[in-house]
Amino acid sequence: MRPAIAFSAAALLFSSLSSFTQNTLTSPSPENQVQVSVPRLVRLSGSLNNVDGQPRTVGVTLSIYRDEQGGTPLWQEVQNVTLDANGRYTLLLGSSKAEGLPLDLFSAGEARWLGMRVDQDQEQVRTPLVAVPYALKAADAETLGGKPSSSFVTAEQLSSNKVQTSLASGTTALAAVTGSGSQNIVPKFDSSGTNLINSRLFDDGTHIGFGTQSPTFQFDEQNTDASAAGSNMFRIQTPSVNGATMHFISTSANGRHFGFGSNFILGTGEFGIYDYTANANRFLIAGNGNIGIGTSTPQFNFDLQNSDSTAAGANIFRLRTPSVNGAVMHFQSTSANGHDYAFGSNFILGNGEFGIYDYTANANRVFITAAGNVGIGTSSPTAPLDVNGVIHTTGGLKFADGTVQNTASSTQSPTGPAQPFQASVGLNPANNGCDSQVLATVPANNRLAIELVTYVDATFGDYFYSVTTTAGGVKVEHFVHTFPEQGTQYVPIGGRLYADPGTQVTAKACLKNDTCTSPNLCIIVPPRSTVTLSGFLY
Repeated sequence: MRPAIAFSAAALLFSSLSSFTQNTLTSPSPENQVQVSVPRLVRLSGSLNNVDGQPRTVGVTLSIYRDEQGGTPLWQEVQNVTLDANGRYTLLLGSSKAEGLPLDLFSAGEARWLGMRVDQDQEQVRTPLVAVPYALKAADAETLGGKPSSSFVTAEQLSSNKVQTSLASGTTALAAVTGSGSQNIVPKFDSSGTNLINSRLFDDGTHIGFGTQSPTFQFDEQNTDASAAGSNMFRIQTPSVNGATMHFISTSANGRHFGFGSNFILGTGEFGIYDYTANANRFLIAGNGNIGIGTSTPQFNFDLQNSDSTAAGANIFRLRTPSVNGAVMHFQSTSANGHDYAFGSNFILGNGEFGIYDYTANANRVFITAAGNVGIGTSSPTAPLDVNGVIHTTGGLKFADGTVQNTASSTQSPTGPAQPFQASVGLNPANNGCDSQVLATVPANNRLAIELVTYVDATFGDYFYSVTTTAGGVKVEHFVHTFPEQGTQYVPIGGRLYADPGTQVTAKACLKNDTCTSPNLCIIVPPRSTVTLSGFLY
């Protein structure tokens, strides 16, 4: 909402002196008639920048200050001001007060400055008050205690018994007032209108209590109604287009001006908390119930945003508690197949872990220990990744030496009695060719555990060509040597290598680029080598 209007100081005009002075209206016989005081008012005329050119009513806060900048207002009022299509307005300064402008506001003979704030905008540049309002002091000089001389009885009137107590013509005499009250309790008239009784308002000069005679705050409201109706303690209701708002302003060094209320930020039925010091919305409940922090247009039931693109902007949300049950957030779907999941810190075992827990199945799903080990299906992982169950992969597993294992033929442990197994072949490929020799074909009812693979290189100075694998093929090769070492060499197989039933274990040497195809397990060695495989059949 907050109309796009600006205060035009140059257009501020003051009325004549007659607008200020306290006039006393009396009947022809002032000594025996009631006198009526006209409030002290200042006429202000000007214009505001009305962007859309539509007549409207705006809320205006008018404040009078001692200084041009800073300080707290000496006097303040709020008025609803009507603008025409061109933004022009006229108002009476002091018209919201029964007594108008107070006389002592200008009695010190010091300069006074007028500040004007429209709706929730910042206060405009202050404007000095011209000399006309200071005539208020001159008018006061003709009075005694603010009353004209006709309000008083002269000594002559007293001596001649001319004092009259009649009322103005056309009125009736007041009935005698009776009754009594209690100390510090504000009295009120009873239903007869003639007897004074205690009200519910207590005032000890420092604290005001409503419903209590022992207030502990400047204003303290209490009731003793324990029923549902007892919750109806306080209400602000207004038809204003600017909503219903309460302001909390701290005037300390680091104090801020906050307001909260209904329909006063956007005018779309929202409830909000607004920081007038920073000119920023802090909390908003939209008309549809969505809650926003850092946003005036929440798109979700709870929408948290910030606009800080620095490193500090990452600190957007935190849960912190000393509870022995940790800090937990729950995500619970109440649909037919929904589960209640929670994630948080220190809430599964209380050992500093972070976890994701399925309360519906009463099972831990992901667990990170304080040491950093990650467990899936286990709350006691002993390795950086510890999985209790079957791992499914479509791309294989990559090991530290850079090789990728994408078949289970060499990873499954054998069962049954072991039979020693050994086989040797010699390899002598022709130029631009390969020599492949089958070391073993694993029987249908057995599996082969390969314990050791060695080769003896018959010549020196030979080199390897690249041998790749196709889907399902497994390649084991020695590192390439430009000048192979003499004697027996060991092929690194990473411990024990297993081959499933029906697998052909092939030794291969090439003088060209080639492939190792499924279902072979290829052992790649230098050309002109003798390869020996040792292991066990199960």
